[in-house]
Amino acid sequence: MSHRRRSSSQSILRNIISYIFSFVLSMALFAMTLLFIARYGVFDDENFISMLDDDYYRLCMEHIEDQANYYTLPTGIGTSVLEDVFSIDDVRYDVSRYVISAFDGVEYKPDMKVLENKLSDNVRNFFKADGVTITGETEDIISAYVEDIVNIYKACVEMPGLDMIVQIRNVFLTYYRYGMIACGIVIVLLIAFIIKLHHYPHRSMRYLAYACGGSALMSFVIPFILYQSGRYKGLGLNPEYFYHFGVSLVEYLLKLCMFSALLWAVVMIVLIVIIAALRSKQMSRRHHHSHSDF
Repeated sequence: MSHRRRSSSQSILRNIISYIFSFVLSMALFAMTLLFIARYGVFDDENFISMLDDDYYRLCMEHIEDQANYYTLPTGIGTSVLEDVFSIDDVRYDVSRYVISAFDGVEYKPDMKVLENKLSDNVRNFFKADGVTITGETEDIISAYVEDIVNIYKACVEMPGLDMIVQIRNVFLTYYRYGMIACGIVIVLLIAFIIKLHHYPHRSMRYLAYACGGSALMSFVIPFILYQSGRYKGLGLNPEYFYHFGVSLVEYLLKLCMFSALLWAVVMIVLIVIIAALRSKQMSRRHHHSHSDF
């Protein structure tokens, strides 16, 4: 009787420890998932640029035109000189090159020759149509105006906060490998401990399935609630094209989390199927042994 009680107590303690290990394992799996999403979902240059969609470039272009118009109005130069000066294709190219160069740690200098020449010609034609004689002083005025418009363009196509994003990326990449290694070690050790606690493989795998299910739950619940509520759309980012990027980034990350939840759920289901097969096999062995003994 005392042997049965001792065996029952050991079984309960073993299950409690297994549940604790399973919970910690689910946290480690979730942490590894977040690290992986941050590395390849955000800080990979190609994926980062892919979040800069057509709406971002359109809004950026509109912001450039607005800022150029605001600057031009007090100068006495007609805003007509800005017509067809800026190109959405140039904006797309320069924005992406700024990001790629910043991620590579090199400085990017956009080629402004075509824009400068076109804008200079437009301003000269405006002055001529207004009866102004082009002199050396006029050329100085044109050069100063064109330079300021070019600076406005450069300031807009270089993503706001890009330097800070690059700094965060560099720090993250420095410690990313250590974080993944730490998570990997914890995961391997916990799996080994759980397996060692149980004689039958299907019993230990049950707690691995719990861990995958827990990771799937953590990867899904909060992102789903945030995605459905849309609270992230209240981000106080300016200008509008950067706000659009911020919202797109958050949506992208939330979707990646929910997709990873699906993957962990699939792993859990696979484990459940394997567990059922192993348990059935074990039961058939017992049944066979009992008949053999008889």
